[in-house]
Amino acid sequence: DGQLPALRYNVIDRSARSFNPVLDSIATMLQILPGRFDVESVSQLLHTSAVRERFGLDGESLGLLSTWTKEACISWGLDGAQRETWNIDPSHTANSWAAGVDQLMMGIALGDDLRDAVPPGTAVAELAEAAGVSAARKFALATGGIAPMPLDDAGISTAGRLAEAVRTLAHIHDQVLPDSSSEKKKTIEQWGEALRKAADLMVAPARFEYWQRSQFDTMLNDLVRDSQGAGDPENAGESEGVEDSASQVLLTFADVRALLKMGLEGAKSKARMDVGTILVATPGQLAAVPYRVVCILGLDADALPGSRASGDDLI
Repeated sequence: DGQLPALRYNVIDRSARSFNPVLDSIATMLQILPGRFDVESVSQLLHTSAVRERFGLDGESLGLLSTWTKEACISWGLDGAQRETWNIDPSHTANSWAAGVDQLMMGIALGDDLRDAVPPGTAVAELAEAAGVSAARKFALATGGIAPMPLDDAGISTAGRLAEAVRTLAHIHDQVLPDSSSEKKKTIEQWGEALRKAADLMVAPARFEYWQRSQFDTMLNDLVRDSQGAGDPENAGESEGVEDSASQVLLTFADVRALLKMGLEGAKSKARMDVGTILVATPGQLAAVPYRVVCILGLDADALPGSRASGDDLI
């Protein structure tokens, strides 16, 4: 009769973050906060739905992000201070996100006329005059040691939103992991407050989808509630009133991230493979399963190994 057959399918191994964009963005942020902030990791965070919603980033904006990171030679690191963890001189900021944002802001501040100007009386000026105006526009002033990024009128607002997103991420890093130390310890209540503030700054649910953010707040409240009565092992003898207060045990960032992992990822269970339907799953779930046909959906070229040089190749 010309109609398509009704194919049965089953989606397995779904985590909470797979259907809650806010949890997905927060989980991605928690993953990269103690890391090197390489281009791929930060770009992945900025591509998540809740971060895009928070800063008004669309597909065109993220396309410009990819172009600008290459033109500004951004490699890894928020700034010189954050790189000091890896024994790099903090005064060296080249190829960092801070250096790239400075180039964007300098491009906005100078404007077309000054940005594309050529110092008079120089060899560059003579070459530009001989070659014409089009060649002259290839030269730019590096004011204050910062080379301005060429921007058109449409790119100015996008540059501002991207700069705000990167600077917000840097602010969150400084608040959650001061001195770039992942060993900084806090109580569960203090971590909950810090992560709530981070979520307020970095993510936003879509319109009428406010339950997505409430789910993360519920996770934090559950952690505090479950810690009640745990007490402090250093003051084990002082048990009076402990059952009504949150635990005062000091936790590292890695500790609290591990506690949140169950809620963000969901409990793992063995998936049934013999249900006689089309299975949609991550490749890891299908390992050692002798399917006759395996279809890969949504595989981007950028996701392939070796598609882009590592940050260490550039600095």
